Amino acid sequence: MPNPSNLDEPDADARQRAVLEGPAELAPAGWGDFDRFIEETYYPAVVTGYPGTAIIRGSDVGGMHIDTVRGYPALQVMYVKE
Repeated sequence: MPNPSNLDEPDADARQRAVLEGPAELAPAGWGDFDRFIEETYYPAVVTGYPGTAIIRGSDVGGMHIDTVRGYPALQVMYVKE
């Protein structure tokens, strides 16, 4: 099974091996337990970015559009109406 996080801990490897080598009917619950163990013990996920789009909106904001190259508002053409 792939390990994209490259987590290398003997206790996690043993738990994963137990699920992989155990009976198929116990696998769904085993994976849930394994996932909970990882989340509570190591949490190997790291947020590396925000895939959303920052958007400034309002009735007094003009020139608002997203620069499709940068995926960010084109700040150089935005202005606030008086």
